[in-house]
Amino acid sequence: MLSKPQAETGPFRGMVEKLLVSPKWRKKGVGKALMKGLEDVARAKGKTLLMLDTETGSPAEEFYPALGYAKVGIIPNFGISPKDGTLKSETFFYKDLSSSNPL
Repeated sequence: MLSKPQAETGPFRGMVEKLLVSPKWRKKGVGKALMKGLEDVARAKGKTLLMLDTETGSPAEEFYPALGYAKVGIIPNFGISPKDGTLKSETFFYKDLSSSNPL
């Protein structure tokens, strides 16, 4: 899901809210295809910068850099795990769509 910031200073930014791929469909190109589609929609809407985050230590932490996303950093204890209610760290990424080739 793609969302846009409410700030007047960022109409060119988009935020990838969620990308969920069932474990049985991982490593089959599904996530890459979904991200390509999302990036195409973002470009069509005039977005030149996408941001996203994922739970630190998750498989997605290696997935996004392979798609050209740059790691910004980690915020410790950022969110509550829906599995067990513990605090989890979050890793943040961005991609400059104006200077990158489509997937």
